[in-house]
Amino acid sequence: MHDVQEVGVLIIGAGLTGIGAATDLNNAGYGDWLMIDSASGPGGMAMTEHLDWEHPNRSGWVRVCGRWCPTPIQKNLGSLVEGSEIARELPLTNSFEADFATSLGEYYVKSFGPTLNKLFFAPFNENLRSGSTDRNVPVADASSVASIKRSPEDTSSFYYPRLGTGALWCDVAEKLPCDKQMYDTTVTKIDLEQQTVQLSTGKIVAFKRCISTMPLSSLIRLTTPTQTYLLRCADKLLSAETALVGFGFQGQLPEILSRKTWIFSADRNVPFHRASIPSSFSPDLAGPGRWSILFETSISQHRQYSLEDLPDAHLAELRQWGIEAEPISIWKRHLKFGYPLPFLGRDSVLEELLTEVESFNILPRGRFGGWRYESSNQDYAFQQGIEAGQFIRCGARESTFWPSRLSGPQYNPL
Repeated sequence: MHDVQEVGVLIIGAGLTGIGAATDLNNAGYGDWLMIDSASGPGGMAMTEHLDWEHPNRSGWVRVCGRWCPTPIQKNLGSLVEGSEIARELPLTNSFEADFATSLGEYYVKSFGPTLNKLFFAPFNENLRSGSTDRNVPVADASSVASIKRSPEDTSSFYYPRLGTGALWCDVAEKLPCDKQMYDTTVTKIDLEQQTVQLSTGKIVAFKRCISTMPLSSLIRLTTPTQTYLLRCADKLLSAETALVGFGFQGQLPEILSRKTWIFSADRNVPFHRASIPSSFSPDLAGPGRWSILFETSISQHRQYSLEDLPDAHLAELRQWGIEAEPISIWKRHLKFGYPLPFLGRDSVLEELLTEVESFNILPRGRFGGWRYESSNQDYAFQQGIEAGQFIRCGARESTFWPSRLSGPQYNPL
C-alpha cells in the first residue's frame, strides 16, 4: 500500500522555472503546492550557495582564426583581416529574406553575409550546437551594422551574486515554505489518467495541476499508459550534452584575460564554444590570490569528446594565448542535458507533445521542460515559472514560454 499525498499543484524540478512557479503561488496566497527535485537543493543547473553582490563589467570577446575580436563581432570588425570585406557585405544583406531561410546557415548568410558566416557564425554554432548549421532552423533576430571598432560595444557593469548565480535562486527558494520543498527525490512514474506521480521514496502524489520542468523527453518516457506515437515524437527532440572543465590558478589574472569576462570560440580546431572567467565576475569564486577560467564544450553524436581528455585540450589552447601557468585545481562535470537544439519541424513536434500532455493538466515548461532554448535564459526561465503559476491560478496568458504559439493549454479553474 503506497503512501498517497494530495496537492493542488505539483511542481517537478526546483530549478529556475520551478522556483518561479512556487514563488508565484506562494506570493498569491495559494498554499496547496509541493515542489520536488532529485538534487540535494534548489537552483538546478545554476546551483551554488550564499548571496552577496559584485558589479563586474561586461567584456565579451571572440577567438577566431587565432585572433581576438570584441563582441558583437558584426559591429567590431577592426581586429579582423576580413573586416573591410565584411563591412562591404553587411549593407547588402536582407533581413526579410533571412526570415524565410530553411537552415540556420542560410539565415546567417542572409543576415550577415557569406564572409562573416564562414569566419564566425558557422564554426561557432557548430561548436555550440555540436553539429552542422545546415540541420538547424533560425531562431533569433539579428541586426546588421557595418562599422569597425577595436573594443567591446558593451562594457557596462551589472549585478552578479558574489558566489555565483545559483546563490540568487537559493536565496529565493529560502523565502518559500521549507515544508513544501522536497529534495533528493526522483519521479519514477507518471500516471496521466489518474494524475499521479510515483516517487523514489515510494510515495504517490496525486495532483490537480502539474508544472513539469524535467526534460520533456524524460517526462514522456515516464508516463503511463504508454503512448507509442508520443514516444516517437519525443525521440525526434534533439539536444547536446555539455562538458564543463574549470581551472584554478595561483597568482594574478594574465594580462591577455584582464579585460575579458567571456570568450566565444569560432575555431574548429578547439573543442569549446565558450570560456568564462568566473574570477572576473567575482574574486570570491576563485579565492584570494587566485584566478579561474571555465570552458564549455558541446557533445553529440556528431561531435564526440571525452571529459577526461578535455583538460589537456583546454590547457593547450591557454598555451596558445601565452598562458604558461599550471593549474592548482581542475573541476570537471558532464551534463547529459546541456542545450536543447532547434531543428526543422521542431515546433510541430513540440506542439503535438505539448497539446497531449497539457490535456492531462501538466504544463511542461523551462529550458528542457518546454525544449525552447531561445526563451530559457535564467530570467526567462524564472518568468516562465511565474507565468505558469498565473495561468493555473487565473488563466493569465503566458507570454514568455512561446510568444508566437497560436494555441495553448485550456484553462480549467482549480
